[in-house]
Amino acid sequence: MESFKQSLNLSLTLEKGQGVILNLSPLELFTHVITHEFHHKGQLVNMSRQLGYIPVDTDVIRT
Repeated sequence: MESFKQSLNLSLTLEKGQGVILNLSPLELFTHVITHEFHHKGQLVNMSRQLGYIPVDTDVIRT
């Protein structure tokens, strides 16, 4: 993220596959990856609860 600090809104061209081209900014790409991670984290916590377990603390930052 540090290397794109001055150009968070510039367009990057990415080939997704099968001829699909995406034009995304570094900020859009970073935001997508982070929100996708939280989506899967939520799925794991939800599945644990449904199976009757108390989910482990998944916080990365400890205070």
